[in-house]
Amino acid sequence: MSTTMLRKFAPLALAATLGFAHPGNDVTFHPADGTTLTKKFTSEFTLRLEELSANAMGQEISPDMMGDPQVTLTGAMAITLTDEFVKVGRGRPLELARMFDELGGKMSFEASAQGESSSDESKLESDLGGKKITYKWDDKDSKYAIAWASGHDGDAKLLEDLEEDMDLRFVLGEGEHKEGDSWEIPAEKLADMLFPGSSFKLSGPDDADDEEAMKFLEELDLDVDELMNKIFDGTVKATYAGLKEVDGQQLAEIQLEAEIQSSNDFADLMSRAIDKVMEREGVDPSEKPKFDQVTLDLSFKGSGTLMWDAKAGHAHSFELNGEGTAALAIGATMDQGGQQMSMKGNVEFAGDFGSKLEVTK
Repeated sequence: MSTTMLRKFAPLALAATLGFAHPGNDVTFHPADGTTLTKKFTSEFTLRLEELSANAMGQEISPDMMGDPQVTLTGAMAITLTDEFVKVGRGRPLELARMFDELGGKMSFEASAQGESSSDESKLESDLGGKKITYKWDDKDSKYAIAWASGHDGDAKLLEDLEEDMDLRFVLGEGEHKEGDSWEIPAEKLADMLFPGSSFKLSGPDDADDEEAMKFLEELDLDVDELMNKIFDGTVKATYAGLKEVDGQQLAEIQLEAEIQSSNDFADLMSRAIDKVMEREGVDPSEKPKFDQVTLDLSFKGSGTLMWDAKAGHAHSFELNGEGTAALAIGATMDQGGQQMSMKGNVEFAGDFGSKLEVTK
């Protein structure tokens, strides 16, 4: 081979050699333009009442006095999307067409006390079901413009605050990874792993007042991002475990470990909410209780795995499971006929959480 030919082919040979030396280590989002993927998300949880206590005017009220209540809450959600990546840029879709094939779920409640029991179950649905929308990236505003696809329409409010990243791109680290490399994911992203598609407007038949409730929350001037940062205080660690063969495919494995431990006092928020309610109902302000404590303690510990098709540049599958607790402690005083009354209450739920993703072409 001549030196001229060698100069021409040497860079190609080097690139090929490097490619074979590190197959699939470039774990990035890069599906080809026009790629269509169907993504099926499922998530579920079960919460059981673990502790319950109350105190009124210094008098303890035990669970036995309340009939030894037993409460179980369960929820399940199933979301199936078909995404067409019309055009892909660096690390994100520039133009995406999304079909909501299935949006549904159910919530159930079972309770018993003093020998009597009751239960209730409601289905969760969304008006986005069966609809198609488009996302177009706007470089100037650094956000997606969301619109109804041709032949589909609906209430414009359904398009507000919709989550675009259903590919779990936030799990990926930067660039190439060596086996054993670790990095941290923002802890608040745990909510998107456990409850994917939470922005897709799923609600039950008894949630006709959702719009009114949302308006009420807006009046409280909540900073949702700040609230999520407070609640999901902890760590979510990702570790690259290298390439694995799954059904004849070479997939990159990213292992996840999550631990959340937070404690927040929402007495001020509760007080403002009560102010709004009393104002609407025309209740005498002097009857307003004073909240000394409204503390929410949350904990979660879990692990999971994201399998990534490094060659095709998109997720292959995902699973996350864990256990958690939620404890609420409330302390308040109020004036009744000139007499100060104090009340305290504590309730704690514990349970299991799990979510999965399956991706097919």
